[in-house]
Amino acid sequence: MGGFMKRSQYKFYYKLITFFCLLSTIPVILVGLFSYEHSQKTAISNVSEEKFDTLQQTQQSIEHILKTVDHSLTHYVSSPPLLRTLSEPLHSDQFQIYNQVNQELNYLQSFDTDLSNMTLVSYTKKWYMNNSGLYRLNTDTLHEAASAYTKQKASRSYWTLEENNHLISTKEGTAENCRYNINLIKQLPLNSTNTKGLAAASIPSCSLVKNMPGYSNANNLFIIDEKGLIILHNNMSDVGESLHNDGFVQKVLAQTANSGQFETVIDRIHYKVTYQKSDYNAWTYFSLVSLPELKKEAKSIGWITFAVCLILLTLSLLFSWLGSRHFYKPIRVLYESFARHGAIQEKQQPPQNEFELIEQSFKQLKDRNDDLEETMKQQATHLQQYFMVRLMLGKLTDEEVDNRFESLGLKQNWRHLALLVLQIDTLNHTPYEKKDMDLLLFAVNSLIERNIPTDKHLAPAVVDKQQATILINQSGTKEEFMAELNETARMIQEKAEVSCSCLSASASASRLMC
Repeated sequence: MGGFMKRSQYKFYYKLITFFCLLSTIPVILVGLFSYEHSQKTAISNVSEEKFDTLQQTQQSIEHILKTVDHSLTHYVSSPPLLRTLSEPLHSDQFQIYNQVNQELNYLQSFDTDLSNMTLVSYTKKWYMNNSGLYRLNTDTLHEAASAYTKQKASRSYWTLEENNHLISTKEGTAENCRYNINLIKQLPLNSTNTKGLAAASIPSCSLVKNMPGYSNANNLFIIDEKGLIILHNNMSDVGESLHNDGFVQKVLAQTANSGQFETVIDRIHYKVTYQKSDYNAWTYFSLVSLPELKKEAKSIGWITFAVCLILLTLSLLFSWLGSRHFYKPIRVLYESFARHGAIQEKQQPPQNEFELIEQSFKQLKDRNDDLEETMKQQATHLQQYFMVRLMLGKLTDEEVDNRFESLGLKQNWRHLALLVLQIDTLNHTPYEKKDMDLLLFAVNSLIERNIPTDKHLAPAVVDKQQATILINQSGTKEEFMAELNETARMIQEKAEVSCSCLSASASASRLMC
């Protein structure tokens, strides 16, 4: 109790601060979480869109080169002079024909298409020519290499990934980091099943990969063919490897949509796969991005959101503290006032909070006030009786009478006063004795108080073995008042149940007569 009275407990104050803090911080936290979640989704969506754009740019850049080579070679090999050349043996006396064909092949390589070598093969006359010169198909190895192209695909024109061979090769293909070439194979003639030869345009993979946007940082971007073979990747050591057995590649190849995204798990890491399929050569362009990496993009936004929320949270807590102090101030003043003056008694249960202390204190004040009022009423009754005794004994001046009427709160708007005096004549033939005289007089006192309205009399008193009461007439005439006085005297005599005599005297508003 002592600790409480020393104002060491402010439970409601702390509850008020806690309530305001929760009221202000919960919305800020919820808004912060929602903002972060929304910004993270937006960032991931933007990165996903960026991956789509990168794939489209890569596809457009690569296919621009491939289509340029394809269209140029198609135009060239479709010309009648070239088709007639396939039927020529190209002996030394036909040097002009060879020179013309060679110039045309060199011309095709003049376009900015990264072409490294052009090869023209005649099956019927068993020769082939490229940038290095004219050669004869005079070995089994060359024959096997040439005939293999007629068995690879049913299409008369297709792109394929190959290493250098005896028939088709590039000078870049001899390097360890550029072992593969991307070859465009066209069976000649294009519009006939009677194959007389073939034309091949070779692009080193290490040259073509440089046309991929941001190829130096494109570790997660792949180009594969319909069999899952890696056609292009910035890591040249991966080119030519098969991804067909990888589950996510099978899922990519099985997709019917030309583009899309899906999530997969590789080595316990979650990835988002973005793919784009080509209608031109059935290649598939796809990128792998780990979800943790995607979420890194949202970290900066997350830190900004966190900083803003932290500032708002700090301001909210500050305003909550100031607001709590402001609202609590009247309660604190009351609480400390009661606590300082020790309003709670030791026998009472210690209050649990400020409001219980204030409630108990007000209750005690009310109880004390009621007790004081009761005491004052009793004292006032005694004072009135004492005043009546002195008044009836004639020991007060007129000025004292007026002052006492006013100070004791007695009625002053009377027209007439009457003094009713009752005296017990004898106790014979009654159960009372002489020693009971005083009790009987006080009983008569109570009888008068019960039977005469309070607005018609002053406090009754016992004076010298007699009971005396001053009656008041406020509005009636003197005759009416005297008649009422006589009736009151008879009523008291009847109810007193003892032999008694009543004497009355009246006075006007200006004087009192006994």
